[in-house]
Amino acid sequence: MSGVRGGGWWLGAALLGLVLGCAEERGVVGVAGSGGSLADAGGSGGAAGALQDAAAGGAAGAEPVGDDVLSLVHGVVDAPRIAFCFARRDGAGWAAQGAALPAGGLASGTGVSLRELPGVDPTRDDVVPLVVASASANALSLQRCEDVARQVLEPPAGPGRDAEAPDGGDGGGPAEPPLVRHGALPVLPAGSLSGGRSVLLVAIGCVGGADHTDPQEEAVCGAGYRPDAPSLSLALVRRTRRVVAGAVGLQALNASTALDAFELASEAGHDEEPRLIAPALERGVLAPRPPRSDAPAALWQWTGGSLAVGPRGGKSRWFTERWSTALERGGATELRDGTNYVVVVTGPRAGVAAGPWWSGPRLSVFATE
Repeated sequence: MSGVRGGGWWLGAALLGLVLGCAEERGVVGVAGSGGSLADAGGSGGAAGALQDAAAGGAAGAEPVGDDVLSLVHGVVDAPRIAFCFARRDGAGWAAQGAALPAGGLASGTGVSLRELPGVDPTRDDVVPLVVASASANALSLQRCEDVARQVLEPPAGPGRDAEAPDGGDGGGPAEPPLVRHGALPVLPAGSLSGGRSVLLVAIGCVGGADHTDPQEEAVCGAGYRPDAPSLSLALVRRTRRVVAGAVGLQALNASTALDAFELASEAGHDEEPRLIAPALERGVLAPRPPRSDAPAALWQWTGGSLAVGPRGGKSRWFTERWSTALERGGATELRDGTNYVVVVTGPRAGVAAGPWWSGPRLSVFATE
């Protein structure tokens, strides 16, 4: 669509390169059309051109080096399912190959981990992540990344179009909503996804489209959103592999373009006091840094317990999610000692329920790989 193609992915790329390694205390990485920064969940860095150390002077010891892992999460509010493509810089243009990943796409709040990107060498290639959105798993499984890159990244000869968007009827009425929508995220400079890192990428915001409009649209998609001005963005953090034996490491990420600052706690549902995970999560922030690692799994994941999101310092709750549901979305069944986890919070502004074209709030728990 023309709104996505002109939505500022190139500006995000330029600013992302300028602020790489200079994110200070924020965990947000890139916001299409307004730049961004990279953050590190547990290293000790600070060198220019490297992922920033989000441990902020906390845990001691060197960051363990392991496989390069990129975990992709669906946090796009106006898409039932999404898949990803990755385009690399190829001379003056961009090239992509293979099918959109994963096959059939991801449901809202779920994720998938990759150890390689088709046709991409992250050590030397600048990479543009592309989002393919649809309600149809079958439609997503048919998407070829060469075609997606061509549609999203090449300048249009005329008005932009969504994939498979039929023309209006004989009566000249409006076209049917497209079966598939495309959008681009900011460029990730070469080296961002390599070096033995475990990286979490959450696609957030709204892809947009003529039929994605509502009086509450900015509360759903973020300030400045319009159907022809998408808010598609990303949050990208490096997860720490430093763990504490006999304890769970917990962090939370406010991966929303619309949700105001909140606190996240674990509640038992009876007389025990809630256990605070993060006291003040601004939009795009990962906290605490280093992870909270002072208790075993049994003290966090009570039977029937929930994760609760609410205003900072308040007793009220905006929404809750059972631990079991949040873990299932992230591909796990229980917390395990000696493992770090990130609780990813996505969705619209507090008080906005799911609507005709958008999803409600989601909490998902992802183990660091």
